[in-house]
Amino acid sequence: MKRIRDIQPGDSLTLTRVIDRYRPMIYGAVGNDLNPIHIDPDFAREAGLGGNILHGMCTYAMALSAVTRFVGDPARVVGSSGRFSCMVRPGDTLSLTATVASIDGRRVRFDLDARNQKGEAVLTGAFAEAELDA
Repeated sequence: MKRIRDIQPGDSLTLTRVIDRYRPMIYGAVGNDLNPIHIDPDFAREAGLGGNILHGMCTYAMALSAVTRFVGDPARVVGSSGRFSCMVRPGDTLSLTATVASIDGRRVRFDLDARNQKGEAVLTGAFAEAELDA
């Protein structure tokens, strides 16, 4: 588990996640969001989306997993924000980076960068804050 003395601004951790075709169905079942734009490719195509898309909150959770992996305990994350900026689809590969932006006492602010395999940002203005031991 990380401590304040173990990190400094600029430290980062990057995770890569491949979105398999089952991810929207699994997340939809767990999150009780079975909207057909997420789980039915034909329905999503007919709705003009070009195929089914991953739940935005699943994308967001994956981005936050870089922070929780960095700090070692999800309970240490005390706040976060971000904006969905690009649809994520089955078959996409996401690169998720948490970078230490600042440290104030026990609180660490992380900038989050989430991009697909084309380099497009799938989240913008994303950050998270965590509290660490001294």
